[in-house]
Parts: sequence; C-alpha cells; structure tokens
Amino acid sequence: MPKPTHIALVILATLLLAACQGIDLDEANPVNVDLSGDWRLEGALSDPTPDFKSGLKGQRRKRNPTMRDDISGALGSALAFIVHDFQVLSAERVEIEQSHDSLGIRYDPGVYRDVSWGERQRGLWEVYAGWDEAVMVIISKAEGMRVEERFRLNRGQLIVDIIITADGEERTVTRVFTRA
Repeated sequence: MPKPTHIALVILATLLLAACQGIDLDEANPVNVDLSGDWRLEGALSDPTPDFKSGLKGQRRKRNPTMRDDISGALGSALAFIVHDFQVLSAERVEIEQSHDSLGIRYDPGVYRDVSWGERQRGLWEVYAGWDEAVMVIISKAEGMRVEERFRLNRGQLIVDIIITADGEERTVTRVFTRA
C-alpha cells in the first residue's frame, strides 16, 4: 500500500502539471492598452510567412533545443491549415477595432475576424482569448495543433508573436507592425 506522503506527492505533481498546461486570461481590458488602429507590416523586422510545403523548417524553434533540424515537412500537413486560418502570418496590413469585450481584426490580404474574450468554438478550433497583463492572447486548439497569438505594444509598434505547435514541434513566428 502506498504511503500517504507518496500519495500527496503524486497529487501535488498532478496539480502542478495541470497548472503549467493552462493559462488564466483576464477578460477585462487593461487600462491604457489600446490595440486599435491601422497597422502596416514592417517586413525587415518580421519573420517571413511560413512555407506550408516545407513545414516550419528554418523557422526559430522554442523550448525544445534537442529537436532535430533535419525533420523535413514535419509540420507540412498541419501548417497548411494554420497558415490559412491564422492570416496574421501573411498579412501586410492589420486593422484592429478594440471594445471592452472583443477585438475586430481585418487582415489584408485576408478576412475579418471577431475575437471575443473567453472560450468559443471557431470552426474546428477551440479558442480562448483574453489578457495576460498588457498582452492580448488568443489560444486556439484543434486536433494535434495549438496556435498561441500574443499581441503587444512596444514603442509604437504592434508585435505579434505566433507560437505554433503541431506534429510534436513548436516554432515562433514574429510579425511587427507600425501604425499607419
């Protein structure tokens, strides 16, 4: 029979693991953070749009320094969906309307996207959106795929980090926009 201290350790480890898996986003806009505006891509400061034919090979890796660089096309199938559904990856211009409970984002090229705070279903994606202090976060999950978009202001620029996890790999793509 397991000792009570072993049981307590297992419960504690399980709770810690569960806490690391999730993020608690605030549904109240932070004071003095307004992402609204017409934003133009700064191509020289931004990562290129991922090529879904070759996966994310060559993009910056994050959090897995032992991952092999020579895995060819590992994200190819999943990335085709991701590049299509997350148009921030290829947008040259982004127009944002911010309200107290949502963002309206028009991508050019691309379409309009409405993001409400909290949890929603958007096509095949389960979407969780809100604020992590002064950073607007959108976490989208689907079968075997996770995309986390982090919108933040820095010195008059809108910086969008897109953390893509699919097929056992994780990559970060950063897009930098300047107010038009």
